[in-house]
Amino acid sequence: MTRYRSIAFLSAGLFLAGCGGANTEKEIVPEQGTLSIQLTDAAVDGVAEVNLELTGISVKPDGGPPIDVTFDAPLIVNLAALTEDNTETLFDAQSLPVGAYDWIRLDVNAECDTVADSFVVPDSGGMVELGLRVPSATGLQLGNGFVITANQDTGFVIDWDLRLGLVDPQANGCFTLKPSLRIIDMAEHGAIAGTVEPSLISDPTCTSDPNTEAGNVVYVYEGRGVAPDDIDDLAPEPVTTANVRLDPMSGNYEYMAAFLSPGSFTAAFTCQGRGDIIPDDENLQINADDDILFSASVNVDVADGQTTTVDFN
Repeated sequence: MTRYRSIAFLSAGLFLAGCGGANTEKEIVPEQGTLSIQLTDAAVDGVAEVNLELTGISVKPDGGPPIDVTFDAPLIVNLAALTEDNTETLFDAQSLPVGAYDWIRLDVNAECDTVADSFVVPDSGGMVELGLRVPSATGLQLGNGFVITANQDTGFVIDWDLRLGLVDPQANGCFTLKPSLRIIDMAEHGAIAGTVEPSLISDPTCTSDPNTEAGNVVYVYEGRGVAPDDIDDLAPEPVTTANVRLDPMSGNYEYMAAFLSPGSFTAAFTCQGRGDIIPDDENLQINADDDILFSASVNVDVADGQTTTVDFN
């Protein structure tokens, strides 16, 4: 499922040049290409919604000033709903001058300031304010360079992994969201999907919730032969994670890790995901290494345009 949002340019990036005489000017429109940006998420347990308010996007041409874009109205994105291959479209083939670009920046309203522009709805109900922890000078800036080419669409998916980034409320009473983001070039991407044997989910060592399946998670690491580990700000860290849920139609426990760049990965299943406490740089006492048990890991190669099946038995 993909949803769309209209936007308006604040600066158009047009140039003027002299032509034919000292008092004659001609508007020269740079050659154009288009940029599309979508947002997705690897979900986390314990919350029903993670609502983020976005007001616009900026892109920085190499050697030029940023091109700022604003949405017609603030866009509320429920990141918790953007799992598997679901996305929210922020740019839809928007025209931009061709050339190299240095970065993309998302403009987000999310501060712990008693204004619930961004907020979390826990599974237990209610609403808790959400604060975004990013450097104030740069905001939510992604430094991945890219090139806009003439008469072609350049497309990216931004994956915001909540399992790596969402920190439970501490003294300030707000959830904190860290920028655990990666950018995937839509020109080449694949996915990993499969099933998990029920005996792995009902193992006596499991700490997952038998009613909601919360805690049953597949971790995906870059490279082959990676020894799986918890999320602790130390290598190896997962590229992404995928929740395992019971499909009532098939009766199988299924998962999907989408939008992976082609290459080699290691996938591992754990039924102890609820015990993986996310580190918090401002609360160092919770930065402990969590003793999470994983099933035997599986090496998997992801190819462009394909979904590779990995079943855990």
